Amino acid sequence: MISVKEILITPGHFFEKKCREKASLKVPVLIVLITAVISGISAYIVSGKTFEAMGSGLEGYAFIASLFGFAVAFIGMFISWAIRALAFLVMIYILKGTATFKQLAEVAGYGFIPQIFGGIITTAIMMTSIQNLVIPATSNMQEIEVAMKAFTTSAPMMAASFVSIIFTIWSANIWLFGIKESSGLEFKKAAICVGVPLVIFIILSLSSFVM
Repeated sequence: MISVKEILITPGHFFEKKCREKASLKVPVLIVLITAVISGISAYIVSGKTFEAMGSGLEGYAFIASLFGFAVAFIGMFISWAIRALAFLVMIYILKGTATFKQLAEVAGYGFIPQIFGGIITTAIMMTSIQNLVIPATSNMQEIEVAMKAFTTSAPMMAASFVSIIFTIWSANIWLFGIKESSGLEFKKAAICVGVPLVIFIILSLSSFVM
């Protein structure tokens, strides 16, 4: 039986035991699936409301936009999972560690547990803030871009981004111990494996507020 509490609070103990077993993706797939559904729901709401707010006859496309948004976010989460595992594999190879892609996919998957809680919170924030989105009924793309920029840099959206960063850092803590145990790397090198992708993510998340 997998202990979610142990993964979240004492990931070192969890992976110390888990890495003695054969790698399995059954539970990690379920974790990523739940995260993908939450991400998809958030995108569904935002995409649909955005088209409704634009008016100018685009309201009829809101449902299609919502479905498209859900599909992109849902599939994107699984792609993110694979990319993360691959990034860990490359970093471990550079630092002279040893691990298989399946092992790292398992580690990365367990690390998505905090994203479930973070996703619920950010979705709640977006559901509230999207109600205040007002886009001028105009074909002038510059005016539309200004309105969207004001929305994406609003206080609630900034809060959602910071919540996402906080829970990603929590995930990074889980990945850190998972990589350390599965690759045989010392703590410092395992921290580098996790830290480099994490810093890139934080920079990209904050860049939208300063550009």
